[in-house]
Amino acid sequence: MRTVVKVYLQDEQGNKDWFVTPINLPEQEAHENYIGKWFNMGRETDHMMKCWKVETLKVEK
Repeated sequence: MRTVVKVYLQDEQGNKDWFVTPINLPEQEAHENYIGKWFNMGRETDHMMKCWKVETLKVEK
């Protein structure tokens, strides 16, 4: 099973970002895999952002 999700992020200053990614997990497990996790979205320096929402875009069986 493969799920394509949109992962919504927010840093400690309230700045928001997002990314779209496929993951080889069922829909519910895909959401649980990202919610509450921290991601480094920095290019030249660290920019830590926490996932606060996951949206399912597509589910492939």
